[in-house]
This record gives sequence, C-alpha cells and structure tokens, in this order.
Amino acid sequence: MCAREAFRILLKCILVQSCPMARLISVGACGRPPTIENGDITTLSLQEYAFGSSVEYRCQNYYVIEGQRNSYCYNGVWTKPPLCIEPCVVTQEDMRSRNIELMWSLDQNLYVTHGDFVEFKCRINFFQGSSNNYRVQCNAGQIPYPQCT
Repeated sequence: MCAREAFRILLKCILVQSCPMARLISVGACGRPPTIENGDITTLSLQEYAFGSSVEYRCQNYYVIEGQRNSYCYNGVWTKPPLCIEPCVVTQEDMRSRNIELMWSLDQNLYVTHGDFVEFKCRINFFQGSSNNYRVQCNAGQIPYPQCT
C-alpha cells in the first residue's frame, strides 16, 4: 500500500480449527487532532496520526480541564477531546456595586478556578443582606455574589 493513502492495514489472525488464517482489516489514520477552546495539545501537531496514536491536551492558565486529558485516533476518527472550563474573575467594580470586598484583601482582580471557593465580607458601614452565604463557589465563569446593604 502507498504510504500517502489515508489508511493502514492491520493483520489480525483468526484461528479456524488448527489452521491460523489471516484477515486484513482496513484501519484509518487520522488527520490533525480537534482543537479545543482555551486549550492546546502539548506537542507539535502532525499532518497525520497512525491508528492508536494519542495527543494530550492542556488548558490555559486558570482554566480547568474537564474530561479525558488525551484524545485517541481510532479508525480515522479522534475520540472526544476535553473541555476547558473558564475561571471566574472577581472585579473591584462587581464588588463595589454589591458593597462587598474580599475576605482576604487584594487591590487587583482575582481569578478563581472553576469549582474553587471565594469568601467575601461587607464593606465598612454596610451590613449583610438576606443571604448568609458569603463563601461562594465559582461555576464555569459565574459567581453568585452576595449583597450588602
């Protein structure tokens, strides 16, 4: 077979009675692996990958990988790649509009990875509202901010 063809041949032996017989099965190679939003593969991308090859993905800073870190080439098709879940960004403006501040003071924006918690408190001269939950969890870029009055 010509190496430029987009498939490979695997030899699979099947025993029939006492005589082994060989059967050829066409197995496809894969093109470039799928790209993922806010992430990359950890090695240089090739034009073609042999059956059974794999690539490993990583997410950008503060993004959390969800799913299998590797994608595999099977019969000309890549397995499902992972997702990169976005972080939450806690801004001074968002906190000021709700009369809250970080429990642990910072003068800049805070990046909180998906699934992590952040804790707030009321600014001076403001009081907790109806929500008693001032320790909240980042969920795919969204933070349920508490409010002080």
